[in-house]
Amino acid sequence: EAVERSRWDQANKKMSEFMQVMIDIMPNPAFFKDTQGNYWGTNSAFEKLLGHSKSELIGKSIADVAPQEIVSRHQDHDLALLTKPGHQVYEAPLKASDGEHHVIFIKTTYVQPDGTIGGVVGILKDITQRLRAEEELEQLRRFSESTVQTMTEGLVLTDAGGKFTFVNPAAARMLGYTPDEMVEQQVLSYVPKDQHPIVRHQDEKRSKGISDRYELDFLHRDGSRRTFLVSGGP
Repeated sequence: EAVERSRWDQANKKMSEFMQVMIDIMPNPAFFKDTQGNYWGTNSAFEKLLGHSKSELIGKSIADVAPQEIVSRHQDHDLALLTKPGHQVYEAPLKASDGEHHVIFIKTTYVQPDGTIGGVVGILKDITQRLRAEEELEQLRRFSESTVQTMTEGLVLTDAGGKFTFVNPAAARMLGYTPDEMVEQQVLSYVPKDQHPIVRHQDEKRSKGISDRYELDFLHRDGSRRTFLVSGGP
């Protein structure tokens, strides 16, 4: 029995060494830990993210290297995974050496050569920059929308079928309508028939990537013609 146990221990040791080699070549932060939650292998990306060296992590649990407020969440995920072996993906904050990061955790259990569950392997996907970019884009979108809605010049967007997809209040007001009344309506329905060739010609130019300025008559709600200087582009 002692010889047999020694063989299994040697096989498990070889597997741990192999797993370390595997996570070392991963660009993403990665680790593997035993069933008690202690780290037995980490790669340089994981060590850099946490701001700890390998020697400070090996044999330690997340409770030893992370703030208490996030420890229980990760421990609960690990416990659920060990109770029902398989894999899981979840998003959670992580206190890193340079501040809080938003991270997607991809975890799976691994089996040792003797058939027992050895612990959990984890790969991290840092989405902090993506979320910051999305937040900046949302701020820019709100700013742009506010600017467009309050500008005194008329601004419209049209689709390839010649329909208004967006009309700001200034443009609608110039023709005696509200934006909601004009959106999804054909541009030509607001243009005198003798002006239709101008619209078609300019649409052709825009389809080729050409911007231009030109005069165009529109029909006001009261039936009168109004001449506008149009700056149009694709």
